[in-house]
Amino acid sequence: MFVAVRCQPEGSVEETTDLASLGPWLAEAQNRLWVDVASPGVEEMEAVGRSFGFHPLTIEDCLHGGQRPKVEDYDGYLFLVLHAIPQQLEDPCVIEELEELYVFVTPRALVTVHQRENESVSRLRDRIRKEPARLAQPPGFLLHMLGDGVADQYFPFLDRVEDEIDDLEARVVSSGNPEILDRLFTVKRSLIHLRKSLGPLREVFNALSRRDYPLLDPKVALYMRDVYDHLARASEIVDACRDLVATTIEAYLMATSNRLNDIVRQLTIIATIFLPLTAVTGFFGMNFEHIPWNSPLAFILTTLFILAIPVVMLRWFRRWGWLEREPSFITKREANKGPGQRGSA
Repeated sequence: MFVAVRCQPEGSVEETTDLASLGPWLAEAQNRLWVDVASPGVEEMEAVGRSFGFHPLTIEDCLHGGQRPKVEDYDGYLFLVLHAIPQQLEDPCVIEELEELYVFVTPRALVTVHQRENESVSRLRDRIRKEPARLAQPPGFLLHMLGDGVADQYFPFLDRVEDEIDDLEARVVSSGNPEILDRLFTVKRSLIHLRKSLGPLREVFNALSRRDYPLLDPKVALYMRDVYDHLARASEIVDACRDLVATTIEAYLMATSNRLNDIVRQLTIIATIFLPLTAVTGFFGMNFEHIPWNSPLAFILTTLFILAIPVVMLRWFRRWGWLEREPSFITKREANKGPGQRGSA
């Protein structure tokens, strides 16, 4: 879908979806334009490229995709590739792939190309409709508004990821459900996708803020630096979230190991209780002449002995704290240590 918006010298704004109008609009030197192309076809994209004189390589990048964030200086225009958070997510905390936004900056126009509806482009369109004077500024200022919108999209997503990690941390301690580990790795993959895109995207706006491109108004550099700061902060949040996920995974594995140790200790206690019982019943179950001595009293005493063994052993285990999560002799040993020795092995 093709949309072109122009600002005329008297300040009025006109909008068209007719691609044939682009040539006459560009012929009028006083016009400033914003052209947005959504889900472009090959013929439509090539027509836009011919109108502005874009290099075929940049047209190919827009059609084929798979580009990393970058800024390239061509003859008479700048070509940028930005990565944005998708507008619609099946899972609010998971990103399989970021959306690519292609931007052309010419002396009198800003051209945006994207495959799906993009929130930052929609915000720019609404802002121009509310404040038509924005379009009268040099295209570099429109680029700042677009880049600022792209950067701002990262923070709501990262807030949701931080809340998700906090929830998973709480669930790790209380539950050993394997689904928690699967969720942690899913969130970790999303953070890796973000980290791979945020680094180059940050460098794009760092280059724009250094005033290396004569095509951009020098005053725009300050605004680009602001976008760079936002992206740098987003990168720091991503790194912090990755560390939290790694720590939570370690906590999950440790909690699982502790639960396994508890189960093994309980099974060991049960086996230990039945060990003397097995010895007694095995001994008196042998088929010899003097066993069981053909005496009712011996039968009663043996039965009482068998019943007393588990009671005595359980009391003994409880006294030493072996039925607790942490044996009492460890707690007592920690309590007997000095303040500077506690927690050290």
